[in-house]
Amino acid sequence: MPPKRKAATRPAKRNVRTKAIDGASVSSEPAVWTVARLGAKSKQQRKAEHGDRSRQTKTLCGRLALRREGVVGEASVNPNFLGRLLGMTHRVKDYNSYRSRGHAGRFEAGTNDRAVMVTSMAAYDELRSAIGAEHAPLIEDGDLGENILLRGPSATASERAGDGRLAVGSWLRIGSSVLEVTEANNPCYRFNTQPWAAAAKERWGSGSPDGPEKWFRNLKCPLNNEHFPGVRGWLCRVVEEGEVAVGDAAGLLPDD
Repeated sequence: MPPKRKAATRPAKRNVRTKAIDGASVSSEPAVWTVARLGAKSKQQRKAEHGDRSRQTKTLCGRLALRREGVVGEASVNPNFLGRLLGMTHRVKDYNSYRSRGHAGRFEAGTNDRAVMVTSMAAYDELRSAIGAEHAPLIEDGDLGENILLRGPSATASERAGDGRLAVGSWLRIGSSVLEVTEANNPCYRFNTQPWAAAAKERWGSGSPDGPEKWFRNLKCPLNNEHFPGVRGWLCRVVEEGEVAVGDAAGLLPDD
């Protein structure tokens, strides 16, 4: 179980503390990361894009409101330069099918424990490197389906407490909100709708124990959650509601 924190907010003065872990002294000062991209996709938009056969890439947003029950984005009415210049925006209430439908034996439908998905830029670097230089340009930021893309965190999960990586149980401040990581997200069959799916299937399909359509189950594929937890991203619950904008700082909250 993760250590219990007395307060969700970071202290006004950040005191650097160290903890002895396996004989090593590890600083508990939170890392400072940056929000690189924000996204949300409504249920209506998902339906218009053929529902379960739609791409996981979410609509680009300039700002997100992080609520306990989910994400509401602020997106440009017209994403071209003029639309952004005039500041014409509309609300996008994010729809998370995985959370809304639930998972038998794991969690109930509509749980708030999976309200937000966070991914790192390093995860995209890992995937592009693995798929090869010829096909790497096909992979765009946002293709993993995250709400929040961070620049700074490593691609994979923490192996020990206090090493500055994301892990289940981590608390992080993003913008004015606080999130708790609840699950390393699993890859989804909807990745087969992405423009780079054919290249991924060619590279990893024959080695997948579940067949070529589930190429992401190949042990060498970075999206294999059992061997590379975190590359697919992290699901989080909202501890403190707030807002986040592109360029905002983010970082782990130290243990009390």
